[in-house]
Amino acid sequence: MSQELAGAEADVARLIGIYRAVTTESQRLPAFGLGPYFRFTLEVLIAYLGLFVEIVLIPYNLLVLVLRVFKVRWRYIIPFSKRVKYAAIWLWRGELGPGALVIRPMVRWQIKSHAYRRLTALSEAIYLAPNIADAERFRLIEHIDRERKYWQASDLTQLSVRGTLPTLALAGLTYAYNAIPDGEAKDAVLALAIVLGVVLSVFVVGFFIGSIPTKRGLFLGRPAKSAVWPGGVDGAGYYAEEREILAKFGVRLREFPLDFFVSVALSGLFLATISSLQALEQMVEFQGPFKQVAGTFASVYTPDDIVVQWITFGVSSVLWVLVIVRRHIAQRL
Repeated sequence: MSQELAGAEADVARLIGIYRAVTTESQRLPAFGLGPYFRFTLEVLIAYLGLFVEIVLIPYNLLVLVLRVFKVRWRYIIPFSKRVKYAAIWLWRGELGPGALVIRPMVRWQIKSHAYRRLTALSEAIYLAPNIADAERFRLIEHIDRERKYWQASDLTQLSVRGTLPTLALAGLTYAYNAIPDGEAKDAVLALAIVLGVVLSVFVVGFFIGSIPTKRGLFLGRPAKSAVWPGGVDGAGYYAEEREILAKFGVRLREFPLDFFVSVALSGLFLATISSLQALEQMVEFQGPFKQVAGTFASVYTPDDIVVQWITFGVSSVLWVLVIVRRHIAQRL
C-alpha cells in the first residue's frame, strides 16, 4: 500500500469517525423534548422582568459604579443586561436561536443528510482525481460507498411531497368546516382539523426550529444534554476538522443556512398574507369561508399593526443576514 493511499484512507476514516461520534451523541437526545422550550420561555420572561428591575435600580447601579472608582466592590444588579450580552454573544457566533423543541428522529435525519452529501462529494472527488492510481481509486471509493449506505436518508424533496398531502387535507377540512351546517359532523371536522394542524405544527417547529440548532450544536462538539444551545460554545468544533479533511481532496462544501432562509421565508409569507387580506378585505366583498378568514385577520391586525410588523421584519432580516455573515467568518459551518 502506498503512503498516499494510507494517508487518504486515514483521512476517510477520520471523517467517518466524526459522523459516528455525532450520531452516537444524538442517540442520547430525548425522543421528544419540550424542556428547552420552557427554559427559553423562562429566560425571556426573566429578561422582560429584569428590564423593569434595572430601570428601578438605576440609582443603585450608578452608586455601585461610583463606589468601584474607590475600589469598593459592590455587585451590579443587571438581570436584563446579562441576558442581552449573552444573546449578543450568540449572534456574534452566528447562531439564530436554541433548539426549542427536540425530536430525535428529525435531528438524526439532519445528521444523515449532512454526512451522505459530503461522502458523495468525496467519492466523486476521488473518482476524478488525476493523481491516484485506478486500483487505489476504486478501493477508496468502494470503502466510502459501503459507509455511505448507512447515511442515506430521504431527501428534502421527498419530505416536502409527504408534507403536502396532510397540508392539503387540512385545507380541505377547513373548507368543509365552513361549508357544512352546524351539527355533530361539523364538530367532528373541527376536531380532526385541530389534530392535523397540531401534528403539522409540531413537524414544522420540530424540523426547522428544533432539529437544525440541535444538529449544529452536536457538530460544534456539544454533548447531547446541551446540544440545543449551539451559541453557548465557541470555536468551530467538528466543522473545522471536517473542512480540513475534505479540503485535502479538493472538496469545498459548507452547511446551507436553512434556518436563516426558513425564518425569512415564513415571516415574509405570513406578513404578505395578512397584508394582502387586509387590502383585499377593503376592496372586495368576500363570500363564504373566505369572508370569515379575511374578517378575522382584519380584526386582529390593523393597518398600523401591519406597518409595525413589516418594520420589525425588515430589522430582523438585516440582523439575520449579519448573523449568517458572522457564521461564515467564524467558519462554524
